[in-house]
Amino acid sequence: MEPQAIGDWCYIFLLLAYAHINCKLYKVAAFQTPRQPSHRKMSTSEDKNLELSSPASVAFVGNSILYFHDTPRALVNMAGSWKLSRQDSCMRGGASLISLLNDGNGMQRTFSTPNAFMGDDETEKYDIGAPTVEALLSNPWNFVVINDYTQSPARKSSRDSTIRALVDSYVPLFRKCGATPVFVITPAYRRPVNNSTDLGSVAEFTAGLKEGYEAYVKAIEKALSHPIQRPRIAPVGLAFLRIHDTNRPLWEKLFCNDDFHPSPHGTYLQCCVLHWTLFGYAPDRDLALPSNGDLGERIWGNARVMQPGARYHLPLPTAEEANYLFEVAAAVCQEYCVNV
Repeated sequence: MEPQAIGDWCYIFLLLAYAHINCKLYKVAAFQTPRQPSHRKMSTSEDKNLELSSPASVAFVGNSILYFHDTPRALVNMAGSWKLSRQDSCMRGGASLISLLNDGNGMQRTFSTPNAFMGDDETEKYDIGAPTVEALLSNPWNFVVINDYTQSPARKSSRDSTIRALVDSYVPLFRKCGATPVFVITPAYRRPVNNSTDLGSVAEFTAGLKEGYEAYVKAIEKALSHPIQRPRIAPVGLAFLRIHDTNRPLWEKLFCNDDFHPSPHGTYLQCCVLHWTLFGYAPDRDLALPSNGDLGERIWGNARVMQPGARYHLPLPTAEEANYLFEVAAAVCQEYCVNV
């Protein structure tokens, strides 16, 4: 065979081998579960933020929507310490983002529990969080999870004043700590309590909350020029609404008896959505859905508080219910990513 012919055959062989390898890779990729971010497609620089080289740190700024059933510690337990190793907070019951700046931490009494004890025989000290928002955000963080008083984003007057506080007071703190702000769309109330009748149906209330939090993000994203700090939204309220529309009996279980605080079911769903928003994919099933079904020990074994002041505690999600909430969080987060 002529040298030129041999060269041609070698070239053809290499092309066929290359095509075969690519086909194999395509088939493998096609059957992998896509890991998508929680509410939008992220740029390359943001993808680096999702794949952190070391465990992430998260600060929490908010109110009882976050401290009922101890969302900060529950999220760490759901994520695993190798993924999320450090959390701290500044929270106060009934607080708005504006009032929290002025009044600071209000957890002295609520978090004075055995699981929060950090002292010894001579000192009485509890893990209640940072004294002020400024003190909390004076330290470096990867993320800061934020929720406002539930009705504030849904009302134009309070929304506008909160935007001013975000731009004037919060943005400098975000820059200082280097964190990505993560706003939690809180769920609409189960019943029209707390003078919320004018906010409409569950769907209308949720739409107002979504509009408000998206306005918050729009107001501050230009001021946070670094791509890693581009604000995100955790669509917790949208996940609640999905269950309202598809599984009404389970939706009723997402709330405490007061019709607005999250139950253990609601907090579990909130943690699943937050995990998606922070890391861009679902929690590990072995952690979020333990094979023995014991969510009490796995998720809430070290909770500082469950339902403050309650005469009796609400039941935890069953294994079947937890799996349903887990899947709803995945579906809603991925859809919100596409639609925003």
